[in-house]
Amino acid sequence: MNARDPDCRDVIMPYRGFIHHGDDPYFYYDGFVFYCPGCESVHSFITRYDDPKPPDPRDASKYPLWTFNGDLVKPTFAPSLLYPRLQIEGKTVCCHSFVINGEIRYERDSTHALAGKTVPLSRDNFLFK
Repeated sequence: MNARDPDCRDVIMPYRGFIHHGDDPYFYYDGFVFYCPGCESVHSFITRYDDPKPPDPRDASKYPLWTFNGDLVKPTFAPSLLYPRLQIEGKTVCCHSFVINGEIRYERDSTHALAGKTVPLSRDNFLFK
């Protein structure tokens, strides 16, 4: 199946983006985006930066990379994903999760209603229906 198939069971969406970096105009990256029901927003994983201008390795915390198992139906990304200060409807929310085998496993330090719970990634609540 592919992403254009209306019956596609993919639960994440591939995307390509760019970041302004220092004096260089932009560098490009590939990643994946998914809808997070915990904080009701979109989260993303960057899995690859293009050459020849990858980010400075000394800025690894600023430009992290995640590993991906290659499965769009039951994806796994590592390490965890942390959004410590999301602004949602005037509130500051922390969302900390792992995506493992097609499930979002929320850590207890998340400050939304799904903290400590595991929920399946689902096209039913995906942003790009």
